[in-house]
Parts: sequence; structure tokens; C-alpha cells
Amino acid sequence: MGSAKLVGYRDLLGALGGARIGYDEEIGDDYGEDLGDDLGDDLGDDLGGMTDQEVGARIRRARGRMRSRGRGVRIPANRIYDLGLGSITIAAGLTGILTGAPAIRFRVDRLFLVPTLPGLIMLDLKVGIVSQTVGGAGSPVESFGPTAIGARMSGQTLDPAVPVTALILNPTAGSITISGNIIGKADQ
Repeated sequence: MGSAKLVGYRDLLGALGGARIGYDEEIGDDYGEDLGDDLGDDLGDDLGGMTDQEVGARIRRARGRMRSRGRGVRIPANRIYDLGLGSITIAAGLTGILTGAPAIRFRVDRLFLVPTLPGLIMLDLKVGIVSQTVGGAGSPVESFGPTAIGARMSGQTLDPAVPVTALILNPTAGSITISGNIIGKADQ
């Protein structure tokens, strides 16, 4: 019978390209997923019957995991911004429009409408020409007040200079001033 030669971890790496993977992967670590946990003790007896191709594939996966943990991974920077809609006074029985247009890409998350008196109705909120409401009857402006609960929206993303318009009806007997703004995320 021929003599069997024990193949160690370093010998395997040398045969598969000689790359040094890293300290954690050479001696094992506590993550339970890296290469060192599979080959760690240098005795060659813990390969579990894997072929050279399987060992090589496992080493390549470990290298890929290391690369993905390092540089080159882009993390999106969604920042929260305020888009002012201005302020208008709406006479009794008339409709007014609050308008704003972002300078950067912007997504509507929360609309704030603050009237001086109650009774106004928001008929529609549009991003460009696309309505962000689903009904035609309108909603009381108070449901978009600063203390309103559950008033978050998941609106459309606006390109720069695309207007957001809020159409407000004043069904009361007197003039009411209203101001508004939108809080949302801008990707940069």
C-alpha cells in the first residue's frame, strides 16, 4: 500500500493559488461561516470528504465574503429634508393651492398642513400630475396637522423642479390662512 500524506491548510492554500485569506479565516473564528471553521486545525482530517474543486469553491466564497465586508459596498444615504409649501389665505367658499418644488430628488413621507382656524378640506395632493389621494371627497386638513397620528404617506419620488401641489377648499364663512410643508427623504 502507498503511504498517505497529510495535507495541511497552508498546503491546500498553496495548491489553490497561495493567497493568504486573513487571521480569522486561518485559525477559525466565532462566526461559524468562515473558511477557518471548516479547515482550521491544519491536520487535513476535517475536510469532510470534499473534493479539491469543493475546497477551492469554499475558499473563493470566503474571499468574496471578505471583499463584500470591505471597500466598494455602497450604502444609500437617504437624508430627511423639509420642502416648504408656503402659506396662503383662502377666502370663504374658494379653493387655494399650496405649491413647492424640490431642488433634488425627493420622496413625500409626511404632509403637514397648519390652518389658523379649523374647517378646511384638502381635496387633492399631487406630485407633478399624479394624485397621491385615492378618494374624490377630500380630507379634513386637521388629519394632516402636526399632532395627527398615523398621517404618514408613501408618496411618489419627485425629480428636481417637479411641483407638489395641495388643493385646499375653504367651505366656511370666513377667510382662513393655511401653511404647509412636506417631510421626506432625498437620495444623494
